[in-house]
Amino acid sequence: MNNNLSKKEDRVLLDLDCFVMSNLVLYRKYRSMSFDEVVGQESVVKTLKRAVETGQVGHAYLLSGPRGVGKTSVARILSRAVNCESIDGGGNPCNQCRSCKSLLAQSNLDLIEVDAASHRGIDDVRFLQEGMSFAPTQSKKKVIIVDEVHMLTREAFNALLKTLEEPPEHAVFILATTEIERVPETVVSRCQCFFFRRLSQKDITNHLIDIARRENVVIEEEAAMYIAASVSGSMRDALGVLGQLLIMDMGEIGKSEVMQVLGIVDEKIIWEIWRLFFTGSIVKVLKFYYQQVNDKGVDLFRFMSGLEDSLRRMILYKDGLKGGKGIELMSELEKVEIGNLVLMLEILEEVKKRKFEIDSLYFEMFVNKCFLELNLSEGEKIFEEKKIVEENRTVVAAKDVEVVEKSGAGVNVENKLKKSHNLTRDQVKDKWGVFVERVKSKKPVLSSVLGMGTYDFSRSGDLVLFLPYSLQVNQINESENSKLLFDVFREVYGESCRVVGELGRKEDKQKMQDRSKQKMDNDMKHATGDRIIEDVVEIFDGEIIE
Repeated sequence: MNNNLSKKEDRVLLDLDCFVMSNLVLYRKYRSMSFDEVVGQESVVKTLKRAVETGQVGHAYLLSGPRGVGKTSVARILSRAVNCESIDGGGNPCNQCRSCKSLLAQSNLDLIEVDAASHRGIDDVRFLQEGMSFAPTQSKKKVIIVDEVHMLTREAFNALLKTLEEPPEHAVFILATTEIERVPETVVSRCQCFFFRRLSQKDITNHLIDIARRENVVIEEEAAMYIAASVSGSMRDALGVLGQLLIMDMGEIGKSEVMQVLGIVDEKIIWEIWRLFFTGSIVKVLKFYYQQVNDKGVDLFRFMSGLEDSLRRMILYKDGLKGGKGIELMSELEKVEIGNLVLMLEILEEVKKRKFEIDSLYFEMFVNKCFLELNLSEGEKIFEEKKIVEENRTVVAAKDVEVVEKSGAGVNVENKLKKSHNLTRDQVKDKWGVFVERVKSKKPVLSSVLGMGTYDFSRSGDLVLFLPYSLQVNQINESENSKLLFDVFREVYGESCRVVGELGRKEDKQKMQDRSKQKMDNDMKHATGDRIIEDVVEIFDGEIIE
């Protein structure tokens, strides 16, 4: 009778375990149980397996890397491996002995897991210290796992330091973090550090296909690749998406189902947008956008991300990486200048940072700014190479765009990124003093800024003035000053060229600051009255304190 009851209870427990396992989210259901099952972290796994196998387990480990790449799984595997009663020849835990089973069931008192995001104070660390001071009761080692350790307070880290440096013989600390830069150097130096890499799309794709097979579902390789491309190297996120798809109970998962769940815009729509864009018709671009994106309720930010990714691929294509997939504008791209693509990407990033109440404004603003920045007109071929006629050249200073006219030849607009002069740096240097004096006669404060940095030509032909302070950069780039510098430069050198300000490189910054200070000292010595004080206040946007 008792035996029958015992067997019945075992069957009930077995059925309960099966029910619990079947209802677990995929990343928990298929969490790695041994080092050999960990995906994409070969170097970390190899070192830890060797340490367990040879008995050279350290007293403190720090596991760092992006989210969802296996840090917590490896920490738990290591906690079982150092306590396993029948460790295999490869350093993996057996997961069958008394210690392994109790650790898997989270009923072992010798394993302490703490989430530092919610237990981050000094009292929590003292609790850990008290817990580890006692000898293990069920296992060989007492293991303390602290997840998201970077969230501890400064006082908590200070309390942890001494313990990490001289822990009890029976204790092993395993710290995990996604932001190692926030962990104090004093803590890092007391641990063996392992850096987990972001998982490759190939690793994630293969693992998704394997998990789907084990769930008796077929997933197309292209569909798995779409999931892998959308999760930024996180296996946990990828399994979360797969779990959503499995709930739909389709039996077979294809590309369209994945795009629907992820809210991805069909690439055909993206490439058609660019095709219309390259014809130079803003009306056609916006009309297509309203019909295929806006009116169909497509997520605007997913759509903008699709534009960003396609621009990146086009730039890589122009850089010479022509073996990549997904470039559907091969013939059109031959006419595209890479400088224009880069400028468009910069405009897209700038627009994405704005705060608009109307979502469609993001795309509308992007399109209009592109047409304005690239100096385009309706119906004009955007990226068609334009021949420049040298005769009768007219300069439009405000836009720095050259309009070229020739009898019977019509009007051509020269690309903004083209160089508009033939000057060299040495030629500029020869007349730099004259240029500065001419600026001084019109605006003395502005001429003082010109003497505080270094200058050189950019790839687009602008004369870039590298300055030590952002206030000086803003002063040079202020619209009224920019126009003044443009006009004076043309008077002195007989060529059209913009003068733009930029912050100097870090290694040059101190030299420029010293030059700036010397220039101000010299000006002070020769100054009369209070004019120099007014100049300094204007240069550095300061105020006079009585």
